[in-house]
Amino acid sequence: MAKMEKTDSEQLEIVISGAEEENGGTEALLPKRGAVSVVWRYFGFKKSDKDQQTIFCKICLAKVSATGGNTSNLRHHLRRRHVPEYEESMKLKGASSFTSQILVEISEGENEETDELVPKRGAHSVVWRYFGFKKSDYNQKNILCTICFTKVAAGGGNTSNLLHHLSRRHVSEYEQCIKLKFAPFGSAGGQQSLQDALARGAPYDRKSRRWIDITNAITLHLAKDMIALNTVEKEGFKQMVRTLDHSHCLQTSYFPDDHTGELLAAGLQEVLDSWGLPENKLVAITTDDGEDVKKAVEINKWAGLQCFGHKLHLAIEKGLSDERIQEAIGMCKKIVSTFSSSSKKRKDLAIVQNYLGLPNHVLTVETPTRWGSRQVMIQRVLEQERAISHVLKEDKKSRHLLPSWQDLEVLEAVNKALCPLQDFTDALSGEQYVGVSYLKPVLKLFNASILAEDENDPQLTKDVKRNVLADLNGKYSHPVVDDLLDMASLLDPRFRTKYTDEEKVERVLSRAVEEIVSLTKPQQDPLPGAAASGAESEPDPPPKPKRRKTLASFFKSQGGAVTEEESVREELTVYLQAADVDSDVNPFDWWRCRQTSFPRVAKLARRYLCIPATSAPSERAFSADGNLVPCHRAALKPDAVDRLVFLAQNL
Repeated sequence: MAKMEKTDSEQLEIVISGAEEENGGTEALLPKRGAVSVVWRYFGFKKSDKDQQTIFCKICLAKVSATGGNTSNLRHHLRRRHVPEYEESMKLKGASSFTSQILVEISEGENEETDELVPKRGAHSVVWRYFGFKKSDYNQKNILCTICFTKVAAGGGNTSNLLHHLSRRHVSEYEQCIKLKFAPFGSAGGQQSLQDALARGAPYDRKSRRWIDITNAITLHLAKDMIALNTVEKEGFKQMVRTLDHSHCLQTSYFPDDHTGELLAAGLQEVLDSWGLPENKLVAITTDDGEDVKKAVEINKWAGLQCFGHKLHLAIEKGLSDERIQEAIGMCKKIVSTFSSSSKKRKDLAIVQNYLGLPNHVLTVETPTRWGSRQVMIQRVLEQERAISHVLKEDKKSRHLLPSWQDLEVLEAVNKALCPLQDFTDALSGEQYVGVSYLKPVLKLFNASILAEDENDPQLTKDVKRNVLADLNGKYSHPVVDDLLDMASLLDPRFRTKYTDEEKVERVLSRAVEEIVSLTKPQQDPLPGAAASGAESEPDPPPKPKRRKTLASFFKSQGGAVTEEESVREELTVYLQAADVDSDVNPFDWWRCRQTSFPRVAKLARRYLCIPATSAPSERAFSADGNLVPCHRAALKPDAVDRLVFLAQNL
């Protein structure tokens, strides 16, 4: 008997040693990515098996085949070879999903060193392929080696300690890393996978439904359109992944007639009719500053809200009408044009930038149709003024372009006044968040601090601020527009009546009550005669049977019934008394969670908070239209253009 036991032991040792040789040693196995079934806690993959194709048992290190993610063979292996583990897995399988998940997490926590590490977000150096972070380390502060799981310190994104760790502990990996570091782009091993590129670009968890959908969609795009796989490594692709969510463009219409106010008004009416949208549901229309469009809105008697970006841009233009400013800006344009047209000057500028320790930025050209591009041009010239002067001095033909100290003072005064305004224009041009309710608070902020005159400001800065502020206040002082902005701020839970003038609060609340009451009223039948004749033909309903009084009926209030207006007023009062909301909260999410508590007010909020603050979404649709119909595609039919723009904006 003892001899038989020894023989079995020897055979078991032979089997294990054979499995170890087949598996390349007793290295720790990695768990299956995205595994849900509890049976996977007993199986894993080699670290070198990046695609996780060959399955090994963690207990006996035997290779087990399981195609298509089927776990039947895995359970059969446990039942035949490891009975206690098989019984344990069946208990876990029969437990509730919540309990099972907790047990799996505890099991994974016991063997924390063998967990798969998450790569560093936004990493560019090849050395990061050997280091990672725990999934629980969301801020990615504790760096771990993927080979020995040792914690390595590397502050400020510096990779020197990481390379030192590889050279001291893992020589072969260090040599491979150095080869990859100095290899040309596209060499073997230098291209990251689609999964890794998406993990860097998208702020979603790898197991989330959204991350999976985006990965599948982009994979289909690369395969179907035969796009090079290294596209996923480029900065433009990463930016695209970050901005995959966008609004929808329903339709574009061919308008061959002259863009007069009368014809535009008729065209807008046709758009509402084609989509079956009743005119009484139109709260406001956001337009640019074109006179024809404003006239069309007046003809249709609609409430119009002019684009905040256009308004701010025109106010800045008027604020910079001073002759000294125009001369300084003209000089600025000549400098930028000189460097743009000379490759030698651009090279010299880069050399001087490195010598002076200035940022390696190119000079920016002003684009009249791009909001804020003038301020960006001025800011860049001031930033590179020392390097620009050094380059221009070396060329006799361009020395006359050297900016004088008077020009620099003017540009600094203008930049100080306009720099804070750029962020507001960009922020209010978004499509995925509420913009119209911000206008009233932004105007108040401009008056209180951003464009308020400071004692330390130069006189020219004060003049620019005063002119811009006066123009903006005048454009938004119209009673209809002012009421619209007050109502939008009231229905935004972040602001409510905080930025409404005290003497106007009661009037705004009364108007809100009136609109809510009108929304809750049942729709009137457009054909009262037909409704009356139909009512006469219907038989009278049978009388309701009498019910005996209950004990609770004696305690009901005997006062008059509460009117609809009083009920709405009470709901609006409770809404105004609700807890304060952080400024970063999305008002749509807030209303989605609380529309059952304030059902009437939520209907009004849905009407006002959808109004865009700028015409930027429409401008983007126009740009897409122009890109789709260049000169060599001018024969496209209007219907084809409509379909192409729809696909380009919505896919």
